[in-house]
Amino acid sequence: MRSRIALTISPHILHPIARRIHAIAHRIHEIALYPSSHRAKRSCDRSPAFSVATALRHLPCALQNPAMPVDLTKLFQIDDDGKLFISPVIRDWAIVSSYGVNTVIDLEGGLDDCIPTVPNGCLYVYFPIYDEQLPDLARLEAIANMGAYLIANGHALLSHCGMGFNRSALIAGRILHRLGMPGPDVVERLRERRPGALFNDIFAEHLRSLTQ
Repeated sequence: MRSRIALTISPHILHPIARRIHAIAHRIHEIALYPSSHRAKRSCDRSPAFSVATALRHLPCALQNPAMPVDLTKLFQIDDDGKLFISPVIRDWAIVSSYGVNTVIDLEGGLDDCIPTVPNGCLYVYFPIYDEQLPDLARLEAIANMGAYLIANGHALLSHCGMGFNRSALIAGRILHRLGMPGPDVVERLRERRPGALFNDIFAEHLRSLTQ
């Protein structure tokens, strides 16, 4: 009779592994959506030799096949006034502008080709960050201050990343906090308005810890 041994793995070990797998999956997804942009912006990556094949070698086989469905046809309204939105990658400016958005904070690895270039049109902030650790806090605070100021003065802002769950929610959460919402309420609001948001525990705890 064969004996079975139960193996228990601490969540403290599993969570960093899960975050890393998720980050690699995001990179694969972004490269699939913007292959030319990622070739052009390769100098922004931590490893100049990063490729889909490299990332796949680090993914469990079960994660290589399932598609990662992303709805690119709508934005998710976060505030009550229709001035703050988050979304996955954007391809069609007509969709974005239909929400009145005139400010875009781009957090994923490829430049947005659909951004209009008409003078005094769209304010476009390119701030690619990784869905792992927090970015530079001084820059994060500066972008939150700018976003809150613009919204308070009537502008509509979109924060977007690759899939619209973590990085975009981090920026939107910091903006909500600057507009007066306590940290725990920020996390609750984001998860309510964008189902599945903030499963990056580091981002969620950072926002939850914010005080007035």
